[in-house]
Amino acid sequence: MAALTPIHAAGTVDVVVTNPGGESGTLTGGYTYQSVTLTVSSNQVTSGSPLKVNWVAPSGRSSVDWIAFLRIGEPSTSYATSWWQYTRGATSGTFTLDAPNQPGEYEFRYLLDDDFGEAGRSNLVTVSAPASPSTRR
Repeated sequence: MAALTPIHAAGTVDVVVTNPGGESGTLTGGYTYQSVTLTVSSNQVTSGSPLKVNWVAPSGRSSVDWIAFLRIGEPSTSYATSWWQYTRGATSGTFTLDAPNQPGEYEFRYLLDDDFGEAGRSNLVTVSAPASPSTRR
């Protein structure tokens, strides 16, 4: 049996299981949260400019964990219209992409095992339109 937990600070927590009759049992220190870190090269970029994300993940991660770059508020399932890349099981690395043409607020998300469970998010990245030729001096 598997369970997906929400994002949580790294560390050990108790596991409490309660049956439908209200009886429960506790396994002290039964689960350890591990952290994933996503760091962006810049929090503000112009459309089409290079943007890098560095990640660090615990060892033993799946070869089909993946990182996506999505608009704030978009579900991870909208990845098909955005940039994404598999981590190939690496515990750290850097990906570079060109910032999307559509201005807005975005973030990188670390997603687990070729599915949509999130293990981490980056800081906000604001993508702006390039200056029009008439405003350049």
